[in-house]
Parts: sequence; C-alpha cells; structure tokens
Amino acid sequence: MELMSLFKDKTNVDRANWIFDPPAQTKCSADFDDSTLINEAEVHLCSGSHWLRFFHLFYPEASTFLDIGMNRGYWAADVFAIWRPSLGLNPRSLFMDGFSITQGGYCGWCGDCLSSESSYFHDTLPIPNFKVYGFEASRDLVRHWEINTKTAMSEDVRREWEVIHSAVSDLPGGTVMFPNGQDEAQSISREGADSLLPSSTRTAEMIKVDNTNVDEFVKVRSLDHIDFMKIDVNGHDLSVLRGSMGSIMANKIKGLIFEFTSPPLADWLTHKLSDAIGMLNEGGMTCYLMGDKKLVRLTGCFAEDHDTPFDVPTTFNAMCVSRRVERGAALIELLDVHTVNRMKNHL
Repeated sequence: MELMSLFKDKTNVDRANWIFDPPAQTKCSADFDDSTLINEAEVHLCSGSHWLRFFHLFYPEASTFLDIGMNRGYWAADVFAIWRPSLGLNPRSLFMDGFSITQGGYCGWCGDCLSSESSYFHDTLPIPNFKVYGFEASRDLVRHWEINTKTAMSEDVRREWEVIHSAVSDLPGGTVMFPNGQDEAQSISREGADSLLPSSTRTAEMIKVDNTNVDEFVKVRSLDHIDFMKIDVNGHDLSVLRGSMGSIMANKIKGLIFEFTSPPLADWLTHKLSDAIGMLNEGGMTCYLMGDKKLVRLTGCFAEDHDTPFDVPTTFNAMCVSRRVERGAALIELLDVHTVNRMKNHL
C-alpha cells in the first residue's frame, strides 16, 4: 500500500479501539543484514516527519503536544499544519513570515522550512483546548519567538502555542548551565560533565537556565495526558525520557520521538540505545527507527547487550507508540506493516 493512501483509506483503522499490552515479542526477521535494513528504509538524521501523519490518522482529536528542544519551532509548526491547518501555520510560513526577518533566513539543519502544504484544507475535527508546549533553553531563540508571535502569528496561534524558557531533563527543578546563543547543536551542561558536550557548546558563554522534567510539568499543569512528545536535546534525550517515565507508566503519553546521536554525545556516551528501548518497553511502548521510506522496528528486535541494534553511521530519530492506550495497538499493527524487518508471517 502506498504511504499517502493510508490517510484516505479509513478501513485501516477498523480495529482502532483495541487496547492491549502483549508481552515483548520478536516480530522481526533475522534475514537482513544491517546495511540492507538501513538502505531499504533510507534512514538518516532528517528522516521521518511524515510518520507523524500516521499518528494523526489514529488520533485526529489529539490536543496536547510537548516540543522539548524546540529550537526555531519548525516541528511545532508541522503539528499545527497537520492538526490545525485552518490556522495557516506551517514550517514554510513560519520561515517566510517570522524567522527569516530576525534570524537571517536560517531554514533548519534538515531544511525544515521547505515543508509547506498540509494534506488538509480544514481541521478534521474541532479540538478544544489545543496546546503545543515548546521548551527551549536558549534565551535568544525564545526572544526571537516572542518577537515573531507579535508580528507574524495570529491570535489563535499565540493562544495555542506556549513557549517556556526552560531546559528539560530528569531533574525535577533547579537550574542547569546552557550556552547563550542560537547554535542548533546547543546542549545543557551538568556540573563536571562539559566533556560530554559538543565542542560548540563547550566554547560558548554559559548562563543559568531553569530546569524541569516532564513528570513535574504534568503535575504542575494538571495535564491528564500528552498526546505526543518530541525530544531533541543533543544527546540528553535519555535523561528527558527518564524524567517522563512516571507519565509513561501511568499511560499518559501516547507517542513520542527521541534522537540517538552518532557519534555519541552526553547520555549516549555512557548508556546504550537498548537502555532506552528496554525502559520504554517496560512502559508499554513499541519503538521504531524512522526512515524516509520505511521504519525499522527496534522493540524486541535486538539483543539487550548490543550497543546499537544496527550499524547506523549517523544520528537518527526513533518513534515510540504506547500499546496500552486506546487505538495504540492498532496503530502499532499498521506501523509493523511498514517495517523492513518484519517477519514474513507477520503482515
């Protein structure tokens, strides 16, 4: 089945009300070598934004998103383009109407600003209390966002997109050190851990920034759920995941994306990808490596003692979906169909 046809064929969600949490199962074939998997899926750092539309297919009513490591806001703009297209915000419009004015036309590492057209002309459902919470530790980037919201964004967008000047980790509060700049590879610094950071971060002026974790934020804001969470914090993704596990174990988070850095940075210098996948599996989540064309299933598909499941010579993104929430199992079944390493009898 062609990828985009899934967004028109509603027969794919006939079993969308399934809720179950099966034991970890190997639904992967061992008949592929690493390079075959990666090449067939076309995995690279910038893969995968279109997979978010699968999530919309099953959760068109989604209303609560966390964008952790918001940077210039292109991912959040993509969320608006998919769930709230009537507002007219998308990565291209964000670039043309706002950030190009104050940031010299920077389009994002992956050319994020080139994404423009939504598949939808009108909102598919009325979504009360729609909210995207963007966390950004860079003081400069938050200031630019504040300027642009006043000049280039509608009142509805300003109401539904809240940006919080804060770092996010596994710590419940306090402050962390963060570089004062606009480098897309900026990262927090813990005391005595500067050697874990990108060189650009180590040489920048460091300032104190407020810190929180996801579980604390959920508690303070009295959120009963998070539909989807994006994590892109340049090597500290595992720390953010650890600070989210209370919410994940309570089945409050339906889906998420996190980044694995190669060569490894920060958390990934001292922990393995399998640590993250195993932890999320215990929380009822099934994870996939995201490619341009297909997915590579991670959960249940590699030995726990492997440093990485596959030999991927680049940074990549992994998407995880909870099988314990309504419609989660059906979404996972659909995603399994689009993996390159599925078993022949599991179609």
